[in-house]
Amino acid sequence: GSGGKSERVFKDASVTSAQEAQALARRILSGQLQGSLTGNGTSMGNPDIRAGTILDLKGIGRFSGRYAATQATHTVGNAGYQTTFQVVRA
Repeated sequence: GSGGKSERVFKDASVTSAQEAQALARRILSGQLQGSLTGNGTSMGNPDIRAGTILDLKGIGRFSGRYAATQATHTVGNAGYQTTFQVVRA
């Protein structure tokens, strides 16, 4: 066999212990096994949103539900403080 390796990098993955890292990995893998429903969005600035944060997204029809943030970018500019994030279905 080819014995290939798969690697996925998650930016802003703020974990402070092996347990948190394993929990994040389980959430990400669970999303991959569920068909990897992914998306992205922007909100008013929220410092609590970072990789691994579970977000309850509402108002998006049948796509409403719980998602795990896989990346978060915090910016301050002319539009004020904003958080842009990428998610996978939790």
